Order: sequence, then structure tokens, then C-alpha cells
Amino acid sequence: MLGLVLSGGGARGAWQAGVLRYLFDHFAREDRPRFCVLTGTSVGGVHAAWVGGSGQTPGCGVDLTQLWLDMKVERIVQTNWPWLRRQGMRLLLGRGGREPRREPDERIRTSFFDTTELESMIVGSINWRRLQREIRQRRTCAIAVPATQIASGKAEVFYQSPEPVQSMTWRNDPNVTSRRVRLGPRHVLAGAAMPLFFPPVRIGGFYYNDGGLRMNTPMSPAIRLGATHLLVLTLRGPEPPHKPSRKQQMLAAGDPVYLLGKAFDALMLDTLDRDLITLDMINALLDDIDRDEAVRLGREYRGARFRKVRYEVAAPSENLPTLAEEALREIERPPAIFRRYLDIASGPPDLLSYFLFDEAYSRRLIDLGYEDARAAHDRFAALMDDLDARA
Repeated sequence: MLGLVLSGGGARGAWQAGVLRYLFDHFAREDRPRFCVLTGTSVGGVHAAWVGGSGQTPGCGVDLTQLWLDMKVERIVQTNWPWLRRQGMRLLLGRGGREPRREPDERIRTSFFDTTELESMIVGSINWRRLQREIRQRRTCAIAVPATQIASGKAEVFYQSPEPVQSMTWRNDPNVTSRRVRLGPRHVLAGAAMPLFFPPVRIGGFYYNDGGLRMNTPMSPAIRLGATHLLVLTLRGPEPPHKPSRKQQMLAAGDPVYLLGKAFDALMLDTLDRDLITLDMINALLDDIDRDEAVRLGREYRGARFRKVRYEVAAPSENLPTLAEEALREIERPPAIFRRYLDIASGPPDLLSYFLFDEAYSRRLIDLGYEDARAAHDRFAALMDDLDARA
């Protein structure tokens, strides 16, 4: 069973759109396996739902890339000045907070950005009815989107499958829970609500924000939902080609915008490398023990027997903050909150690469993703061929 795992990363997700376009241009054929298990965090969750509702037909990736190319930062990401002014007055006057402003959908607009239009574009781009039909007909076996419950700080994995999945319980990790749902817009938006910058989402009496705080690359849900082969698209690119000088580092240490970007980047760091090492160890262990022992260990630690999982990981080949800085200089009238980045002397800020939802940046990432996928074509094909051989 082929699984697609999509990392979170805000506006960096346009790179995934480029990769997905290549995959649906070159691998969406009757003689190739479909992505049966879909998992994604933040923007990866949006893409997972989009893939599930696309039918995975040849050439369907064009529609996804066009969604990214239609974005203009001055329209998509608008500063939420009323909320910021209220917070400023509270700090100056020392007054306690009032009940935050609620929207008709019970959203709390406590965020730097008013993302109403961005959310409308995301929700409107996904064919939710077709997603449900694909799951009902078992053409898509399962889909999962993690979010972070604000009250407890735990990761909650919202998943949909035709039947409950016993292994979707994290017995040895009290910080992860799961809930079987009929996946819809609220679950996807909850998993993509970057804290402070995007407003949290209420589901069943609790508020949620970005799942990347706990599970930015959701490999574990994909494996628990039955995937035996994984294609993992992470959004961590290489370091900048030129390291900042000592003077630039000193200037950066006192720059609140730069420090905020580094702090956010640290929050979004995932455990992918550690998860891959663990998976390699389990695969090696399964080579040395018999089937009965694998069943016993799996039931004890995971609720289902362990099995070998083959994977391929693809990542951007260029530094994404550098591409974001180049794109920002191309935008004729960027919002004032982004113009501040052009004055930072220590190199491209990480934060910009998460929030520059604009055609100038998206175009660069889509092209890069498409070419990175072309370079990885043989690896992708070998993964699918191995799945066919084991079928």
C-alpha cells in the first residue's frame, strides 16, 4: 500500500505542489499504484486533502499549481491591525483581556494576520465530495491530519478510514492521541493554523492550531494506517550557500524580526531524521526475527504487528529563505510588515519563507519542485516497482 507523507511549512508548500504536478504528469497511469494512504501536516494536510479529492488523474497537478500562482501577498495575508492594537493597549495599560472576538464559525481572530481570503481559497480548492467518495469506494484507503490541541499541548491526529484502525493508538506516547472523523475543512484548517500568525480553530469544544508543533512530518500515522511504501516530501532545504559574517551575526542577535524567524523555525523543526533512523532499526530487526515474534512485539508496543516499510524522501535542493528574499524584491508593493525584511543585514530571514504567499515566490518553488522530482524520477519509480513486485 503506497503512502504519501507531506510535511508542514506554510508558503514553502508550493515546492510540494511542483513535485505533485510532476508525479501526476508522469506516474498517474493505470499500471502504476495510487497513493492509498495520505497524511500531511499544516500545508501538507491541505495538499493531502487536495490529492484525495483530485482523483489522482493524469495532469491534475496543474490545478494545484495554479492555485499557488493565483496568490498575491497583499491580498492573501492582511495584517490583523484591530487585534494588534488591542494587545498593545493591554500591555501599555495593564488591563486584563476580554473575550476574544468570535466569528460566526466560532473562529477566534487572535492572530497577526487576517487569513480569511487564504482560508476561502484553500477550502474552495478541495473537492470534498469526491474525497468522501474516494474513501467510501476505498480508492483512498485513509487520510490523516495532525493538529495541536492548545489546552493540553498534545498532538491529535484526525483520521478517516472506512473502519476504525486499532493501531491508531500511541500506547507509549501520552502526548499523541487520535480521533476517527469525517474529515472536512475545519480539521484541515486546524492543522494548518500556525500559532499567533493564523487564528486557531474550534473542534468539539477545544481549540487547535498547527500540527507541526508536535508532528511536522506524519510518518507514524501513515504506517499505522497500513502503508508499506512511503514517499515523504519534506520542506527542509539546504543551509544558505554563504554563512553570515561575524558582524552580520552580531547585528542579527539584536534584531527582533530575525530572532522571531529563528524561534519559529526552531518550533517547526521536526523529528524526521530520528523517525527514519527508528524505521531503519525496525526494518533491520524484522530481518532477524520470525513472524510470530514480530506480531508479539507489534501488539505489545503498537497494537498491530510490525512490518517492513520501504521509503523515499525528497527535499528542496535550494535554500528556501534565499528564494523568498529574491521573490520579495520582485514584488512591486509588498505589505509593510514584509518590507521590514529587506533591511535585515544578516541574510535571508527564515520567517519570510513561511508566510510569503505570493506568485513570485510560488513560481520559484513550483519550478524547483518539478525539477527536483525530475531528478528523483528513478527513485520514485523504484519505490513503486517494489510495491508492484510485492503485490
